[in-house]
Amino acid sequence: MFDVLTLSFSYFWALVLSNGTVFRAAKEVEFLVVLISLPLCIGLFFYFGAYRSLVRYSSSKTMAQLMAAYAGSTLSFWGVTWLLTGKFNWIPAFIFFMLVCSIGIGTRFIVRSYLRSYKDHTKENALIYGAGELGRQLLGNIQQGHQLHPVGFIDDSSELVGRIISGVKIYHTSDLPKLMAEKSVSVILIAMQNVPKDVHDKLADLVSQKSVTIQKIPAVADILSGRTKITNFHEVKIEDLLGRKPVAAIPRLLEANTTDKSVLVTGAGGSIGSEICRQIMRYHPSRLVLLESSEHALYQIEREISNMLAEQGLTTDVVSALVNVCDTNLLARVLKDNRVETVFHAAAYKHVPMLENNVLAALSNNVIGTKSVVEASIKTGVLSLTMISTDKAVRPTNVMGASKRFAELICQAYAEKQHHTKISMVRFGNVLGSSGSVVPLFRSQIKNGGPVTVTHRDITRYFMTIPEASQLVIQASGMARGGEVFVLDMGKPIRILDLARSMIHLSGYQPYIRGEHEPDSDASIEKMEIVISNLRPGEKLFEELLLDGAAEATRHPGIMKAKEQMLGFSELQSELKYLQTCVDTDNELMAIDLLHRLPLEYEPAAGSKNAERNRRPMLRRGVG
Repeated sequence: MFDVLTLSFSYFWALVLSNGTVFRAAKEVEFLVVLISLPLCIGLFFYFGAYRSLVRYSSSKTMAQLMAAYAGSTLSFWGVTWLLTGKFNWIPAFIFFMLVCSIGIGTRFIVRSYLRSYKDHTKENALIYGAGELGRQLLGNIQQGHQLHPVGFIDDSSELVGRIISGVKIYHTSDLPKLMAEKSVSVILIAMQNVPKDVHDKLADLVSQKSVTIQKIPAVADILSGRTKITNFHEVKIEDLLGRKPVAAIPRLLEANTTDKSVLVTGAGGSIGSEICRQIMRYHPSRLVLLESSEHALYQIEREISNMLAEQGLTTDVVSALVNVCDTNLLARVLKDNRVETVFHAAAYKHVPMLENNVLAALSNNVIGTKSVVEASIKTGVLSLTMISTDKAVRPTNVMGASKRFAELICQAYAEKQHHTKISMVRFGNVLGSSGSVVPLFRSQIKNGGPVTVTHRDITRYFMTIPEASQLVIQASGMARGGEVFVLDMGKPIRILDLARSMIHLSGYQPYIRGEHEPDSDASIEKMEIVISNLRPGEKLFEELLLDGAAEATRHPGIMKAKEQMLGFSELQSELKYLQTCVDTDNELMAIDLLHRLPLEYEPAAGSKNAERNRRPMLRRGVG
């Protein structure tokens, strides 16, 4: 009906304008032209699909359909006019075409803008972070949905700020705090694949001030393949917000000890070991040996790698070895049978409080196990061995850190003694999401309704994502020449109390500490308590990555090289023999005494069980 009126009005008005006078009587033939032409025109609208599009979702394709229909209508009206009168004047025909296009298309898009801007109060106000192609696609999708109401874009591009896309304005990132309040934003949608570090920092700061849901679009590859839709958002995790600015990888370093090599990973089912396996598979090793002492963990990683082989059509030969790293003979047989060229030694006990109460188990696995891996690798001709160390090895206050520094001494001494196997160590801090990290603990506590426990107000830790750490470990291995202690650039340390607050905010709660005033509290948001407990046995307030605070740069900006004190090979052998005797005779006291005598700078945390033990003098001759 709208198009019937538009076409009729435009026809008579075109005749009036072309005639130069408003006051003229319509001729009988002109009414006949309208009666004959209208059915033809409406048929054209159906033919070009103009009525299949809903006005709310009109697009440039809809405009093209309408233009074609109006062009056909112009030909219909003036074709009928020529047939009935024998006359044709292009001026009124042109005016007619301009009128129907302006009225018909313009009105439709005005209605579309109104329908899209209409605020359904059941919808949540959302900001889209990123006004690029992904952001524009996302806007079109959520405007068609019934859950979110887009109130603006956020972008750093000065060329885009101030512009409008489908009725939604683009604001600068600096406007974010103001927009949050003015537009009552409850959802931020990140329409970027690689989110810059400064964006992460701004979002992390935002969630520490206000309860807001932050979501991210899926990976572009998944969207293009049809595995998911752009609107299948996933919650932004604290790992995303604590991410650092990515450092470009050096392909040659990643491929040096992996591509077309037989690679073995100890502790392959652990947090770091399993990710190293995933990363290695990207560089097409000829064989990957998964070595693990836990049957369940080995089964899990074997199944995952097997699925990866099938999905990606890889030809890598995958071998599962259920072996304890302390079993030198069995380990050597696995290395020899699989002609292993590269070893990543990730197997270790790492839970600090647990190892404080299981000293001999820690030293047996972390120290004697490392000795076993090193000796078996040298014996079977392995070309490269990289041991995963920890920042807790620097001036250790716990058995875990002391055992890892002892393991470093082993690697240094054997690297000095021989040069066929390039032995190196990579030292880094906490990884987000690992079994020993505080993040899974906080996540579990929040899921159970709280409270969230923080051991000290001022405790800080370095954090890195598991994929980033694993990729840097592989690159460090590629640049090793033997004996290096590589240290990963962990960025700035993070206060654990701030981490707890951010995770609680991300989960939709408002954090509080009993007895403290929380400013700007929102009564509509459920609260969750943070409990400040005491430092756990052997726990430090601050972690370090270097003994003397100095490091040498390498060709990779994210990897440094430390200069650490070494222990002579013969002296090391004597101390290892002594440690083995301590383990065999179940003598924890003498084992702790050994940790103090070695150049580890081991100083148990005050109040810990092992600090009390050390007060009594130990005599080395008392063992064996």
